[in-house]
Amino acid sequence: MKWSKWVGLLLVFTGTRNLHAEPALLDGVAAIVNDTVVPLSEVRDAARVPMQALVARLAPFIQNRLYRAGMPADESSVFLAIRESKEYAEEEAKIMTATLEGIIDRRLILDEFRKKGYRLPDALLDDVVRRAVRDDFRDRVTMVKTLREKGQTYEQYRQEQKDRFIVYSMVQQNLRKDLIISPKRIEAFYAANPERFKVLERVKLRLLLVDRTKHAQGEPLKLATTAANRLKAGEDFGAVAKEMSDDSSSRAKGGDRGWVENKDSDLRRELREVAFKLTPGQVSAPLELDGSVFLLKVEERKEGAQKTLVEVREEIEQELKKSEEERLQKAWVARLRKNAFWRRF
Repeated sequence: MKWSKWVGLLLVFTGTRNLHAEPALLDGVAAIVNDTVVPLSEVRDAARVPMQALVARLAPFIQNRLYRAGMPADESSVFLAIRESKEYAEEEAKIMTATLEGIIDRRLILDEFRKKGYRLPDALLDDVVRRAVRDDFRDRVTMVKTLREKGQTYEQYRQEQKDRFIVYSMVQQNLRKDLIISPKRIEAFYAANPERFKVLERVKLRLLLVDRTKHAQGEPLKLATTAANRLKAGEDFGAVAKEMSDDSSSRAKGGDRGWVENKDSDLRRELREVAFKLTPGQVSAPLELDGSVFLLKVEERKEGAQKTLVEVREEIEQELKKSEEERLQKAWVARLRKNAFWRRF
């Protein structure tokens, strides 16, 4: 199931959508920054994208939880369960807090811009907005249609792009342009984080998935067994996967998942336990997980190794520069907060 298609349903339940249609229900004061109010609706609107990502991330896990418990696992049941879950409540609180803090920081930066008497020339603003329209919408017709659907005017969009450019420019102005990371600091980081620079054991993997959500009960195992028998008879794994796999990310490539490391983020534990026991050229028996069935084929294998400092020096330097820039930005914003009036509600 493509969960991104259904996240709007939960957003209606939770009040992170239809913001313009229900101001009386949603609006309240989230914070005051100097002489301006931050309405709750602004925070909810700004949090919409991370909230959508949260719903999409939780949906398959909640659906599997319901399925294993023998409870209804249709779209409505899943979304109601997400809304009532502990995971959703905890992550929603974090997202809303982080979003509000970001809005407070932006308001303070914009106030600092005005306080210093800076001005953004109209010609520069026009160029900024043109670039934004091109990047966000491709053309003006699409822009007008999209803004209308969001309940946003062109003037509001223009102001949004202006504020965004001002914040970016002010942040860049207050960062050190000559930021240099010493070789000793790079070497210390490398020595303190050996696991970061270890290349784990890898296999070049092909995968065939028969998804239980796309077939009748009992069908996934039958179909996977049929596929396994065809492979035993000598048919090409890629050709069978193109025909039978439900894995949208790899089906067109004949089930090719590329190089997969022996870690959770690359492949779930149950699949890794099977994949890393296979020898190159070997195909697994059908593996049933939560009602779906998998077939795996390992084409190549590479042992783990440690990257050298020479290989990762530039990567470490960029990471340390980014970390230092974030530290400097936080210190600057902290000074703005110290010299301003602001309060959360």
